[in-house]
Amino acid sequence: MNTSNRSDIFTKDNIAEYMIYEAIHARLGDIVIAQLNILDPCCGKGAFIFPILKLLTKDIQSGHCTWEDKRLNSFLTAIDINESYLNELKPKVLSYLITHSCPENRALELSNAWFLHQDFLKFNTDLSYDIIIGNPPYIRYDNLTSDQQTYYSNHYHTFSGRSDIYVPFFEHALEMLKPTGCLCYICTNRFTKTSYGKRLRSLISDKYHVRLYLNMEHTQPFETEVSAYPAIFLIDNAQGTSTFAATIDNLSDDTLNKVHINKQSEESILVKFDQWFSQDQPWLFTSLESQIENDILSAFPTIGESSQDINLGIGIATGADDIFIHCGMPPEIDETHLLPLAISNDLRSGSIQWSG
Repeated sequence: MNTSNRSDIFTKDNIAEYMIYEAIHARLGDIVIAQLNILDPCCGKGAFIFPILKLLTKDIQSGHCTWEDKRLNSFLTAIDINESYLNELKPKVLSYLITHSCPENRALELSNAWFLHQDFLKFNTDLSYDIIIGNPPYIRYDNLTSDQQTYYSNHYHTFSGRSDIYVPFFEHALEMLKPTGCLCYICTNRFTKTSYGKRLRSLISDKYHVRLYLNMEHTQPFETEVSAYPAIFLIDNAQGTSTFAATIDNLSDDTLNKVHINKQSEESILVKFDQWFSQDQPWLFTSLESQIENDILSAFPTIGESSQDINLGIGIATGADDIFIHCGMPPEIDETHLLPLAISNDLRSGSIQWSG
């Protein structure tokens, strides 16, 4: 993967801790954390690594296991395509382990065993994971090389159309889960509604179960302010069980405390759905009121279905508007090659007021 085209957007600490809590409690039960196999497929600067190590340290201090426990060799797999992040992160982890009473040689052994410099989408292992957690990269289709586009298309069924790179990150992670494992990602929610997300929605519906869908598209859960339409997804293999969903507009501790599946109280704002969207249906809502409204509207045809003369699309995406879109009739271009184009400003009055 060409790391120069990679968009690195790092998760805020309180969001990472919330996700780890939900993932751990979805999987852990009475199991000691050292018994788990955890994967971060795009570890970056370690937003998820250190909260996980704090939980492990707590178990060790409580006497549930020791630093010499051989299970720890495969406890954590942290992958990144950017070697500079790993070179920065590994010494910090080494220091953390030593500071928390791990013998120096053992700390060095673990820090070397846990980190891997590789493209996750080319990573294969015989190991299955209890928890896969992370923030997959944001790389648009146009920023991939033709070789990358071909490789991902050939290896990942969900990588179709003009898919973003995070889509096959879902597919590859899901196929690495243990039967009782869970996947917890924070990323854009675009696949839940777009055409290029149909295959991923179908895959999740057919083979997996959405345990939690937390829509945060009006918030900023990342260190850098970006328009990413973020959401948190918790997916497991427990088909036939309920889905919890909510839309939140702020990330205060008070709000996050109201969206814990395992801490539900009268203040909880999570909505329980006995049945989530099926097949490739878009995930249109997170409230029961919206579901009722959608059920009513679904009894009527859409605008596109109401007439054979109507063809609706998402709009024009030229990639170079300054070249392809002009006001007026440029004399140097043959009229037979020109098409009238209405833009959003032409429709604001409720009828077409073409600006030319």
